[in-house]
Amino acid sequence: MLDLLARTTEDWEKRGPMFSMLAQKIVDGKITTRDFWPIDPVLDDAARYRELQQMARFVYIDGVASVRFPRIPATGGDEQCSFENRVSAAVDNLPDRNR
Repeated sequence: MLDLLARTTEDWEKRGPMFSMLAQKIVDGKITTRDFWPIDPVLDDAARYRELQQMARFVYIDGVASVRFPRIPATGGDEQCSFENRVSAAVDNLPDRNR
């Protein structure tokens, strides 16, 4: 909004009320954390994705490149959990990579 205000050189009669409404929205606005996606699950999923991505390899079958992931064994005793939780648990139980 400040950039828009700074670039305005004419039509103040027309744009003034618009700037007033925008400024009032900013003043009246409040941030509530419940309106946003919680960051921890997003970071956990990103770490899992990165781990899988580092384990992926290209294989060529009939001259066509494909991405192949290693076999990831599922953990036992979580058959009643949701699909996402079972996959997350399986990736979390992978051994650390040798660096």
